[in-house]
Amino acid sequence: IIADGWSLNILIDEFSRLYAAASQGQTLALPPLALQYADYGSWQRQWLAEGEGQRQLAYWKAQLGEEHPPLSLATDHPRSAQQRHSASRHSVRLSVSLSEAIHHTAQANQSTPFMLLLAAFQSLLYRYSGQRDIRIGVPNANRPRQETQGLVGFFINTLVLRAELDARLPFNQLLAATRQAALDAQAHQDLPFEQLLEAFPQAREQGLFQVMFNHQQRDLGALRRLPGLLADELPWHSREAKFDLQLHSEEDRHGRLSLSFDYADELFDSTTVQRLAEHYIHLLQAVCAQPQHAVGELKLSAEDEQHAWSQAPCAPARQWLPELLNLHTSDTPALVWQGASLSFTQLHTQANRLAHYLRDKG
Repeated sequence: IIADGWSLNILIDEFSRLYAAASQGQTLALPPLALQYADYGSWQRQWLAEGEGQRQLAYWKAQLGEEHPPLSLATDHPRSAQQRHSASRHSVRLSVSLSEAIHHTAQANQSTPFMLLLAAFQSLLYRYSGQRDIRIGVPNANRPRQETQGLVGFFINTLVLRAELDARLPFNQLLAATRQAALDAQAHQDLPFEQLLEAFPQAREQGLFQVMFNHQQRDLGALRRLPGLLADELPWHSREAKFDLQLHSEEDRHGRLSLSFDYADELFDSTTVQRLAEHYIHLLQAVCAQPQHAVGELKLSAEDEQHAWSQAPCAPARQWLPELLNLHTSDTPALVWQGASLSFTQLHTQANRLAHYLRDKG
């Protein structure tokens, strides 16, 4: 990889200016660069070697801690021993009104649309998994110096943003925490991700995160203004699933937002990801309308979907399932799956053990 999304915007802008000048018989000289990509690489290595690398590594060790619980999302299919790593994509464009509401709500909370979208994604993953410790990988432009703004190259570095969630936590407080976490991460963005991963050998097998979120601002207007030439973007996405789930949000020059969900299609069905995307959009609408509401109270679906799930397809049961299971205490198989089984006695034992564990955890 020799270029990132930022670089592509530079290339499109410079190409359009050169083409426009050439089509009119003129010569356009691009301004000279203050430094080259190799100069930046040399400066970064020297800066990190002089102690900045250790300072930033100490921050990330304190931020991420010693435990690295993997995100456990319910999948439609079991994870195979030989993963195919194939990916599919589901895309949706948000309405102008919702895009404007996201911008307004973010601004009212001293945040950016990126921060709000990330906080909402954290909330969705919490609601889906039930896990309070949510860690998401976020690509960072990593161009802190003014001299790097016009360079073409691969500057991106991956950051790990961690959030502690609770069902009673108001969303605007989560947004404030996410804002601070993002600002702190950007202040420690220079440590290469490979070095960060080496510092946590216990997380090397499962990774420091299983889900990614990427937000970009794209302006392709220059391509559409080329004199005598019609150019547009071809839709494309990677066919390799590097992670279980990735959310890409893109903001055009008018501020309208588009979402793309890349997912491992050996784990998730397309209908599952489509429903997840719908829940995310409902969540965005809810946090924009009532950002002070608790994360656990935010609606993930429309009223008609909730009503459909609340309707029982059969007559109400006369006894609860635990009462029926208590009638059986024999060694007769109660559960059978993939060549394994549990008797009623074993099922009771494990269920009670799990119940006590959950009660102890509150």
